[in-house]
Amino acid sequence: MSQSANHPLNKWIPIGAAVIVSACIYWALLKYSGTDFSGLWQVWQDASLFFLLGVLCFSVFVHVVLGADKLWRVLGASGFALPWPLVLKIRLGSGPLRVAMPVDMGEVLNIAFLRQTSKIPVADASGACLFDRGLNFLGSTFWLIAGLLLLPVRGEGLAPNILGIVGAGVLYGVFVFATPAHTALIRMGYGIHTKVGDFIKGVLSPFSRCAPGRKILFLGYGIVFQARPLIVCYLLFMALGIHPPMDTFITFASLAVFAGHIPTAAGIGPREAAVVLLFQGMAPAGALLAVGAAMSLFVHVLPMMAGVPWLPWFLRGISGVESRQSQ
Repeated sequence: MSQSANHPLNKWIPIGAAVIVSACIYWALLKYSGTDFSGLWQVWQDASLFFLLGVLCFSVFVHVVLGADKLWRVLGASGFALPWPLVLKIRLGSGPLRVAMPVDMGEVLNIAFLRQTSKIPVADASGACLFDRGLNFLGSTFWLIAGLLLLPVRGEGLAPNILGIVGAGVLYGVFVFATPAHTALIRMGYGIHTKVGDFIKGVLSPFSRCAPGRKILFLGYGIVFQARPLIVCYLLFMALGIHPPMDTFITFASLAVFAGHIPTAAGIGPREAAVVLLFQGMAPAGALLAVGAAMSLFVHVLPMMAGVPWLPWFLRGISGVESRQSQ
């Protein structure tokens, strides 16, 4: 392998590309809506500052506290009884680094930290973080299906375009409860090589160890947790005096949440584009873009940046310094 392939800067290429893509989409959205960043700021001049602060505090609490609690419970179900305050610090410390990363790439940080500091094997840490992320996916799928069921007749044409997302969510939900499939995959891995079997067993540990009743509780946790972006989005519309009909709001806002999983910096760009395009006609394009921008800020950027004081601790832990000092 060439030295250029192992160059330290190579690991930053995906993050840099995500930031560039976000910037390009934003430029296109500003052109499309006929406004600029100062215009987006002007949209919020008449909104209640106290109301917006309340929305932000709610979002930060759910993102940090409930997000940490969910991961802590998943780790416990996987056989790793870490202290709750430690998982909370991990949630906080990794946040600022996630801002420039694609939404689904942030789990790599938690996996690396758990391996380096808590000495959890990579496979087991990966399984716990993937299971935790999967709960979010199932929660978002639930709200999307709920929105589709509420869609009026005029919205039926939208359904075929999102059946792929719903189908993937349903299949993943079946897989979560399909314990025989987990056993078969583990046996298949051991049939290839012992290390392959050990890795698959570790990744599937939260799937295979959890009892069905506990999985249902986890699924409920994911549904409650993923209500946050929808609630925040609706409250932001309310702050501007815009009241989208609930029968279409849940579907459109859920699609905006899924759009945020397109590989960009914290989903910024695709999320706003979805809000502008899906809700068009309900408000001026500039106002819709302002809501989309605030949604990214209130749901992702600002809650993640709340962990800045814990970032140095997290960086020491992920580099192994914290682990060596505790020995």
